[in-house]
Amino acid sequence: MNLASLSKANEAVLTKLFSFIEQDQDMRDIRYVAYVLATIKWETGDTWQPTTESGSDNELEARYGTRLGNAQFGDAARYRGRGYLQIVGKANYQKMNEVLGLVGTDSDLVKYPDKLLDPLVAYRVLSHGMRNGSLTGKKLSDFITKDKADYRNARKVVNGLDHAEGIMTDANKFEAILRDSLAKN
Repeated sequence: MNLASLSKANEAVLTKLFSFIEQDQDMRDIRYVAYVLATIKWETGDTWQPTTESGSDNELEARYGTRLGNAQFGDAARYRGRGYLQIVGKANYQKMNEVLGLVGTDSDLVKYPDKLLDPLVAYRVLSHGMRNGSLTGKKLSDFITKDKADYRNARKVVNGLDHAEGIMTDANKFEAILRDSLAKN
């Protein structure tokens, strides 16, 4: 991982992302930050920006159908994966909408699903979901404790163990970079 070769666009995106992390009072453990960065790196395909799941409306309807709270035809496409974590399904949009107090606001995720592409909204969903177990029932503190950082199994916070090894490798690298950066200050 070579952070020195970041493009100016990625540098700006990461600067914004770090400002969200810096303001997040619940994101004080350097290992949480390392794991969040590794997850975002993977989930966004190294763009570091909230993204939208690809696929035609018909492909998404076939993939998700009426699962995940999708009640009618069109919901699977409307509530496709978005954000830093690719939140999928109307039920997940509703849950995050409620826990973040977005219902009835200009950032209401059910009314305006594309609001998950706003970096601050996407970060709030990621932070709350990963810290509180809102995504899978597992939370970062289940795997990152004062005694250990189980970055491999922490993947269960988002999505089973898919790509767990690569994300673990990146989390370890980010932790080393962050610790080195703090030691120099």
